[in-house]
Amino acid sequence: MRVVIGGIRGSFPIAQAGFTRYGGETTSVLVEGAAGGRVLLDLGTGARRLGARLRAQGVRDLLVLLTHFHLDHLIGLPSLPLLYDPGGHIEFAAPGRRGRSIRRELSRLLAQPLWPLQLDTMAARVRFRHLPGVVSTRPLRRGGLEIRWAPLRHPSGCAAYRIDEPATGASLVFATDVEWPTASAAERRAFVAWAATPRPPSALFFDGQFTPANYPRFRGWGHSRWTDAVEAADAVGAGRLFVIHHAPDRDDRAMAAIERQLRAARPRARAARQGMVIRL
Repeated sequence: MRVVIGGIRGSFPIAQAGFTRYGGETTSVLVEGAAGGRVLLDLGTGARRLGARLRAQGVRDLLVLLTHFHLDHLIGLPSLPLLYDPGGHIEFAAPGRRGRSIRRELSRLLAQPLWPLQLDTMAARVRFRHLPGVVSTRPLRRGGLEIRWAPLRHPSGCAAYRIDEPATGASLVFATDVEWPTASAAERRAFVAWAATPRPPSALFFDGQFTPANYPRFRGWGHSRWTDAVEAADAVGAGRLFVIHHAPDRDDRAMAAIERQLRAARPRARAARQGMVIRL
């Protein structure tokens, strides 16, 4: 299994000097299975570069897992090349939420006058899958990959995903946009139990937008401290930790300082970087 980081910045993209080492594109991550399965996690602006990778590989069948419908995780939708491929097939999937339809939310993003082409006129064949319940009871299987999901504490809700590759034993848990400090003890226990089943994951990708120093100013905004990511990784027993959803105003120098503290706390922990290819 390979994990390719197309973008991992939080809230909104940033494009200026001093932000190139960790990258300025918003969240979009590609999981490539050894048997050919391809799963895209979220559609931030990083989806454009991942879409180009998929096109170069000749991939024309793609599953897109959406964690939630906040704009920084959807804004890359119009730049996904496969949408414009008459031979392409895209399935968008997310857990069902009361009053929210995947089709409706994505169609709103491309509605006139916001974009010249609408979702129902795109060249690719598009499907929508509402995953049952808030916690998966049976996995969704795709190209040698098994996918499970669970809820996270975030304004308007968010889903975490666990992706397993039984043939190789590799696994990951992707938990962006979670506010660990405001989650109840029961919610934390439920997440840890889910994330560690059937065994601790090879890697945990976990929100760490804030620091212990600045978090009090942003309490209730739906994000965690990097120290929360360490706590969650230890509780889950994850082999590796990647802190994600970097603050949009945190430049490379500030990110490097946090990464030094992160590695001191957990030697196999890293701050995820745009363009990173991780082999699990």
